[in-house]
Amino acid sequence: MIIHTATKVVNILETNTMNTKIIHLEMPQVLPHGWKQDVATTLGIHPNTVTNALKEGKGDTYDRIMKCAKERYGKPVTSEAV
Repeated sequence: MIIHTATKVVNILETNTMNTKIIHLEMPQVLPHGWKQDVATTLGIHPNTVTNALKEGKGDTYDRIMKCAKERYGKPVTSEAV
């Protein structure tokens, strides 16, 4: 389960039979080569749609792209047990 916060940090809840762990992810300064193609393939959209949504900087598609990129390329900042 993914929970987004207002900052550039994503909280990922990992649940197993014993406990729940929250991992805070932060977007890296530079994303790796080919990230737009990877995100587009994952979301089932065209890479030009990714570029256009990023230029606009708002909307449902933009939010989905940012969520996917954070999940794939985000770096763990902190982790806490709940």
